[in-house]
Amino acid sequence: MPGWSITKTVQATLVGALEHDRRLNLFEPAPVAEWSGASDPRRLITLADLLRMSAPIACGPGLVKGWFDHAAWRRDGYVESLYVFSGPDDVYAYSISRPPLAQGETRGAYTNCQPMVVGHIVQQELRKTGETVTGYATAKVFGPLGIRSMVLEPDRVGNFESASYSYAIARDWARLGLLYAQDGVWNGQRMLSPEFMALVRAPAPWWTTPAYGGQVWLSKATCDPWPCDAYWMQGIEGQRVMIVPSHDLVVVRLGHGIGDDPNDPNKPHPAIRAMAAAGKALVAAINRPAPPENRAVETVVQDVFAALGAQDRAAFHALLAPDFKLDEDGRLMTADQIFDLVAADPVKRRWTITQAQVQHAGDLATVTYRNTGSFGEGAERRVPEWTETAILRRSDDKWRLLSLHSTRIRQIAP
Repeated sequence: MPGWSITKTVQATLVGALEHDRRLNLFEPAPVAEWSGASDPRRLITLADLLRMSAPIACGPGLVKGWFDHAAWRRDGYVESLYVFSGPDDVYAYSISRPPLAQGETRGAYTNCQPMVVGHIVQQELRKTGETVTGYATAKVFGPLGIRSMVLEPDRVGNFESASYSYAIARDWARLGLLYAQDGVWNGQRMLSPEFMALVRAPAPWWTTPAYGGQVWLSKATCDPWPCDAYWMQGIEGQRVMIVPSHDLVVVRLGHGIGDDPNDPNKPHPAIRAMAAAGKALVAAINRPAPPENRAVETVVQDVFAALGAQDRAAFHALLAPDFKLDEDGRLMTADQIFDLVAADPVKRRWTITQAQVQHAGDLATVTYRNTGSFGEGAERRVPEWTETAILRRSDDKWRLLSLHSTRIRQIAP
């Protein structure tokens, strides 16, 4: 079955393999000769910018309010989103020739020419050693993962159409998803570096909402219907490879998007609605009820952050032991210091706890979890994340937070 834009993540995986082999650098200026002129603003574009759909190049009109404007296609002819597939003989040359963005134009936006530039960079690197894209992909990615059905389709001059044209059976798409679910490790061997995996999962800094990462879509913008840590590969007809690390879950959906209304983004086609319903059902099934004592411990941690977000000092203190301390990245703080720090900043804050694991030892309990924040709204919104370990003590038949050790997950810089 066609993957359509799932192909973008196939391309990103090749970048990750080359980065792991120390053949590509994500944050140095992209090796595109046509952009290297001293006065060309494109000379500063990095491979990370391109992976994050954040390179300041004008790919042409394609998406309107996050959806394809079919009426504009009929009125104005081909736009970039179609033309890049059906117009140029050499899709890499066409994409590289796109001019810089004009002043004030949106930099973080979904386009098809940026992955094509990435394809050019990968092809150019492999040709230095006489390798081909399909040969390298088979040796470094498809072979180790056991992917046997993958077909990479070229344009008319032989370039891999790296934005949309790959084909595979569902089990092979699942194998690719499992590589990401396992943090880039397969059978005990690291295939994608921790730095690359961090870039993939972190929100693209130039997007106005945390909806896109590194050639994948993110659940952080809504945390619904999939958990906050979920991310996915996405095709235009509802093709999905959902990756949910907190639930050790990968879900693949192929097929055709019959019945969609392409002119109304508020009416997603049945495939999308079915995936949303499946997400709720699967997460509910995996989230089997925890033992009552575990639920009580988790609830205290969640309530602590809810009280902090609501700036309710009394409720916050009621959930803490009198000798509570926070250790965040080596800095010790008391309850009042934490509360005053949050209260001094007027932005709206929300925290979401996932991947919680609870252990008991008498009147002490330890819970480890991933904490995803949402600070501010709109273009100013930030989504910091931490791994945390909380110790709770039971007294008067109530659990109270005794200590919290918090380590910020460092997101890759823009």
